[in-house]
Amino acid sequence: MATYFRVIEPGRQFFDANGAVLAGGLINTYDPGTTTPKTCYQDNAGASSHANPIVLDAAGRLPAAVWTTTGGVKLVVTTAAAGAIFTEDDVEGVNDVSANSASEWTASGLTPTRTG
Repeated sequence: MATYFRVIEPGRQFFDANGAVLAGGLINTYDPGTTTPKTCYQDNAGASSHANPIVLDAAGRLPAAVWTTTGGVKLVVTTAAAGAIFTEDDVEGVNDVSANSASEWTASGLTPTRTG
C-alpha cells in the first residue's frame, strides 16, 4: 500500500508576476528533474487523482490539496495560456523522509501527547 504526502495545502492561492490573482492558472506535476508527468492526488488515500495540469479556480486557488507518493514532485506553475510563472523542482511532501538522510533528523526523546 502506498503512502501519500501533502505537497500543497488546500486553499493555497497563486498570483502572477504582477501580483494579480492567477485565475485559471495551471499547475503541472512531473517526476523530479524531468518532464515526465507525475500523478498527484486530492486526498491522503490516493483515492482521487488530480488532472494534470491542475486547473486553479477564478480566485487562483487549488480545487483540493495536492498529495504525492514518496520521492517528491516537480511543480511548474503557468498562466492559463501556459506562460511560465515559476518552477519548483524536487518538492518533498510533508513528513516524507525517504529522500532525506538520517543525519538530517535528531531524536528528541520526547513523546508527543495530545492535550485537546
